[in-house]
This record gives sequence, structure tokens and C-alpha cells, in this order.
Amino acid sequence: MNIVAIESVVWQKTPAVFPSLAANAIHVWRTPLNLSADKIHIAQSVLSPDEIERAVKFKFLMHQQKFIVARGTLRYLLGQYLAQSPESIVFQYTDKGKPYIADQSIFFSVSHSNDWATYSIGLVEKLGIDVEKIRHDLTIASIAARFFSADESQHLQTLPTAQKTQLFFHLWTCKEAFVKATGHGLTESLSREVHQEDCLITPFYLADNYIAALISPTQIDHIQFWNYG
Repeated sequence: MNIVAIESVVWQKTPAVFPSLAANAIHVWRTPLNLSADKIHIAQSVLSPDEIERAVKFKFLMHQQKFIVARGTLRYLLGQYLAQSPESIVFQYTDKGKPYIADQSIFFSVSHSNDWATYSIGLVEKLGIDVEKIRHDLTIASIAARFFSADESQHLQTLPTAQKTQLFFHLWTCKEAFVKATGHGLTESLSREVHQEDCLITPFYLADNYIAALISPTQIDHIQFWNYG
């Protein structure tokens, strides 16, 4: 079990001049997903036909719109870094479904939960990010017993309810981010404990009641947090 203190980070405003990436740095972005109809339309205008098809498969309009905003924002961010139009970006996918851009040195990871999306972008591989809204209606003990290591599950049971809930989501986001970083998808067991000696673990609060975690290579020594839009 590797428990790292959760950071309260400072979210900077989107700069007038888009930031450039250094080799040893990661940029983390966040954006709200509940936007006006006009902004949703703008996000949708840069999506590819297959992304539109994915959006319409969501049963509820609210979920369609959030997917459109999250995906459109990813395209706008990557377009800025790559100095190309967002609609011209072509995503490829690994056999586990992890998206990437062929023949480019930029790497990224995306996560969204309820009203927020977050992105990690850098010039190094093995990036993973996850965000979860803290919920109090879960049967944490049974979930932890099923998915976490025995030590983690047992430790959770020793904590008061509030601490137990926070630690549960802390561990869950770290594990999900690690799975994304390795690119193994659901084939990677969440029972594996994630340790600082294997990677850089950066847990942080995305917003009120939202915990997130960034997994990146150990040589990263500079992480910046930005608001988009």
C-alpha cells in the first residue's frame, strides 16, 4: 500500500500565449462539462464522424453532450500543442483501446466524471490520469475486498467513515490512472499496489468532492495545472 498526500493545487488561468511543453514536465488541464448549447456546438464541430457516432450511442442527451465537450476539448488542447487545427487530428488506438497520435512525440491521458474532465499531456509515454466524484452511497468494504489488495482492504476497515471514503477514492484513482499509464486496460488487476518507486504518483483535488490522480514517469519534476476555457 502506497499512500501519498493529496495535493491542493493551484489552477492557473488559460494563458494568452499557450504554454509549451518541456521534456521533464507534464501539463494537467481541467474543464467543466456542463456548457452552453453554443459551446457544445463548437466542440461538436471539430469531432470526427466516428466520435459523433460514439456520442449518439449514449442513451441520455446529457451524457452525449458531456462526451462531446470532453472530446472536443481534447482536440482543441492537442491542436494548440501541435499547431494544427483540432478537426485535423487523427487518433489511433491500441488493441486495448488507448488513443494516441501516430508519428508524434506528444502523449496524453483523459478522464471525466460527472461534471468535470481532466487531461494530462506531456512528451513522455506512460501517462495516466483518473478523476472520480466522491460518493457516499457505495459499499466500500465489499468493493475494496473484491478489487484491492488484502492489505489495502484491511487497512480501510480500520478507519472512520470519512477517512475510509477519502482513502478509497484516493486508492481507486491511483490504480485507474496506473492502468491507463501502462495501457493494459481492464486486463490489469486493480489489486496491484502502486508504489512511488515504480512511477511518480501525484494525487490532487480536481474540484470540490472530486479526487484525481496522475501517474507519470519518475523523471518528471515539473507539473503545471491549468484551467481550460
